[in-house]
Amino acid sequence: MMKFVTAVSMTLASLLVMADTELSNATSAEQVIGSAYDVKTKALLYTEHHQAKTSHNYGIVYKDPKGQVFATKTIDFSESSITPSFQQTNDRLGEKISVQPLEVGFEVTYQQDRKSPQQQKQLGANSAMVIDAGFDGVIKQRWQALTLGEAVDVDFLAPTELRTFRFRFKQTDCLEDTALGATCFSLSPRSWLVKLAVSPIIVAYNSEQQLIRFTGRSNICDESGKYHTADIHYQYL
Repeated sequence: MMKFVTAVSMTLASLLVMADTELSNATSAEQVIGSAYDVKTKALLYTEHHQAKTSHNYGIVYKDPKGQVFATKTIDFSESSITPSFQQTNDRLGEKISVQPLEVGFEVTYQQDRKSPQQQKQLGANSAMVIDAGFDGVIKQRWQALTLGEAVDVDFLAPTELRTFRFRFKQTDCLEDTALGATCFSLSPRSWLVKLAVSPIIVAYNSEQQLIRFTGRSNICDESGKYHTADIHYQYL
C-alpha cells in the first residue's frame, strides 16, 4: 500500500491543471504571473510566467527565486477547453511530460528524469475526462451549479501514472488571507486510498472568474525530485 500511496502522491503532484492553471481566459490580460510559496515556511519557491501566444495557445516559463528559468510548458486549447494538449519540461531532473490528441483519445508520454526510460500509452476519452488546466474550464462551465451547492465529479488525467483518477469539485470556505469577495472551490480525490496521499486542493476565484489563488500539491519538483506543496498567488498584468 505504501508504494501505491507514494505513486499516487507523485501523480497528483503532476496534475498540471492544479498548480499551473494556464488560465483559459488569460487573453484578457497581457500576462499572468504566479508566485509560489512554501505553505509552511512561506519562502518563495518559484514564479510562473504565463503568456498567451494566440487565442488558444499559451506558454509558461518557470523561474527560481534568483530569476533563472528551469522549466517550460506549452498548452493548446484549440481542440477543447477541458481536455487541452500540452508539453512540459523540467530541466532540474530532465522530467518530460506530453499529452497529445489522437483521432480517438490521447497519447500520453512521461519520462521521470534523464536516466529513466520514456513511458507511453494511448488512452480513450470520456465525457468526464479533464486534462491539466482544463479544470479551469470545468469550473467556469459549471459555475452556477457549483455555487448552488452541487458537486461535480471528473476523471483527471495523471500523466505520471498514464491513467485517470476520479476527483470531486465543490464550493468550499476560502482559506485565511484570501482576497475578500473571492469564491473558493475544493478538489478532492474520491478514492479513500488516494485521500491518504494528498489533502484537498483549494482554489480561489475573483468576481471576474479569474483564478487568484491555488493551495495544494504543485506540479513542480525540486532538485531531489520532491514535489512542492505550494500556496500560489496570481496577478493579471
